[in-house]
Amino acid sequence: MNKILKTLFTVASAGAIMMLSGCDNDAGNDSGSGKDTVTPDDSIWVSEAAKGRADIYTDYTLTADLSHLSDNQRKMISLLIDAAVIMDDLYWQQAYGDREKLLSSITDDKALGFVMKNYGPWDRLDG
Repeated sequence: MNKILKTLFTVASAGAIMMLSGCDNDAGNDSGSGKDTVTPDDSIWVSEAAKGRADIYTDYTLTADLSHLSDNQRKMISLLIDAAVIMDDLYWQQAYGDREKLLSSITDDKALGFVMKNYGPWDRLDG
């Protein structure tokens, strides 16, 4: 019985060590080339092609006539918009990470608009 407990303890310890070693933030999540990483020190444009495509995006205000909706339906629209704000923040976190750090590093208005529309410094319409 004692030998079984020792074996289980050894296996559990080895498993825990393996799982914890996989949580190292400094370990190889990058490709090593540095080409896929965009930092505030680099140009905000991922490529010259992305910089040239920034002008294809435009701002547009979406409007709708809500006069035909009941009071409850209007409240529902308000709740859906509140949920959309939360989802927008979650999408930023998933797509890029620290949105505020990225946005505060951009001084060019054209680049800022590009990044805001694409949830990061890449062109989502160009694949």
